[in-house]
Amino acid sequence: MAAIGQPWHAARVWRDEALPEEAEELLDLDGQPWRTMESLACARVRLLAAQGEFAGAEKVASGLCAAASEHGLLRTLLRGLALSMAVTEGAGWTDRSLERLVELLRRSGELDYVRPLIRQRDLSRAVLRRLLGTHLDADQRDGAGSMLARLEAKGPDKPIFSARELQVLAEVREGRRNKEIAGRLGISQPGVRFHLANIYRETGVSRRNEAVRTAQSMGLLD
Repeated sequence: MAAIGQPWHAARVWRDEALPEEAEELLDLDGQPWRTMESLACARVRLLAAQGEFAGAEKVASGLCAAASEHGLLRTLLRGLALSMAVTEGAGWTDRSLERLVELLRRSGELDYVRPLIRQRDLSRAVLRRLLGTHLDADQRDGAGSMLARLEAKGPDKPIFSARELQVLAEVREGRRNKEIAGRLGISQPGVRFHLANIYRETGVSRRNEAVRTAQSMGLLD
């Protein structure tokens, strides 16, 4: 699972910002946009897992998968399945992690979207190899083998940004602060903060301007 930085610091930020902690609040789509729900839920899963609270992390991850399925949010579902796989693998619940991977492979056939596995590439490859050592039908074996080959074929790890993260970076480059960015992109300020946290994690930097320079050096921003 991708790192979240120092868990104690992330936990303090969570408390200071009075962000929701219970799965029911995190996954509420009546009171917040789905992008905010996804950002908060994914961040909460990573934080709980980093603190060793695997049961709580899996509860949120499973709830995210259920909400995504109910609302037809396939990319969100794939992210939730990848997070659940990582959590259950970290907890030593290996049968459960294989089940999550099988479901992810099945659903990813509907959308060629492998970023959730790339973001935790080493773990994904390990679980894929273990899956290939089990009894699979022909389609499952082909899917797992193809996915492993795609992960193995990737070059050196480098930051991979979502379209929304690139939008946030573009706004940061223009010198805009979180409140203004939130208004321009139609997301919440906590959503902006967590997109920035993802960007910092991907780039290994801790300042806004450094993240912009890194993205520009990679040709990701004009």
